[in-house]
Amino acid sequence: MNSVKLISRSELYEGMIRPISVNGLELLAICSEGKLFVVENKCGHFGIPLSKGTVANGRIRCPQHGAEFDLQTGAVLNHVVQQCDPIKTFRILEDKDNFSVQI
Repeated sequence: MNSVKLISRSELYEGMIRPISVNGLELLAICSEGKLFVVENKCGHFGIPLSKGTVANGRIRCPQHGAEFDLQTGAVLNHVVQQCDPIKTFRILEDKDNFSVQI
């Protein structure tokens, strides 16, 4: 597994939703409740980008259908649409003042 630098601590702020492309993967770096999360940037329903979604209480909500996903596990937290798969989450590595994602 490789790790790729994402962001420095000075760039991190509450409510941040930052799309990032890493090795051909479209990801989101999200700061919620003081923690950094990295998830894939697509809803488990139709693949709608989650970058325009809303974040609250450790969840991200799809802007189109309202499906909500746990930022830590990727699990679907509500079933407002049928056949909605969980989203992928990625491990964060912290080294001094920098955060990396493990791919």
